[in-house]
Amino acid sequence: MASITDIIKNYSSDPANSIIEAFYSELVSVQDQQLLNLAFAKKIEQVQLDEFLKNWDIEKFGEGKSLMLSYVMKTNPDLKFSTYEKPRLEGLLKFHRFNNLKLISHYVKIVRALNEQNIFPMILKGGAMKHIRPDLSRAMADIDILISSEAEFLKACAICKSLGYVYKDFPGDHSVDLHLPNSDEGIVDLHRYIHLETNYDKTFLTDLFSRAKKENVFGTQAFVPCFEDLLFLGMINLT
Repeated sequence: MASITDIIKNYSSDPANSIIEAFYSELVSVQDQQLLNLAFAKKIEQVQLDEFLKNWDIEKFGEGKSLMLSYVMKTNPDLKFSTYEKPRLEGLLKFHRFNNLKLISHYVKIVRALNEQNIFPMILKGGAMKHIRPDLSRAMADIDILISSEAEFLKACAICKSLGYVYKDFPGDHSVDLHLPNSDEGIVDLHRYIHLETNYDKTFLTDLFSRAKKENVFGTQAFVPCFEDLLFLGMINLT
């Protein structure tokens, strides 16, 4: 793929759409677009699903894309899936639901302790999406939260350590990956700032919090980014 700078130079009249088209042509296959059309259709007829499944194999396209198809099955219970797809899609939903519950239980333990010390973090990425759509299982390795200041970040790290979580030393790092002793499995990723792979004015984080809303998130008090910021953070994660 051409660099972003080259794309903007060549299409200066509409750089945003030019960048989107460049990523789209590189990353989204014909079959991917067919899955997106199905997933975001307002109404799906059985014949439409049957036609799609003729050329789409859950084993070929992998877990992430198959999870999106499992959403179609869950939100359209009237549709009939074959004995080949249905148990696999149900298994995906159950597997990720169990993993989501495990991560959320750690998130709740940590953030409730932070709340007791008047620290109200912002939930990011997959965790925020799980809060917005709690009925859908998500593929999440951990739950990311952002702390609003350096002082609160250091205090939050100490609180998490007192709860029994451990992490590697963090001088200069943008986040710490909390895990249980004798385990490398991530649980909650505690961010002191958003990593953009460039120097930038960290007052951007203050703007994030000013646009966010404090909500009840899995029984805790946390900030949830506005939809535009959530999309922006997702695009950063993609790039």
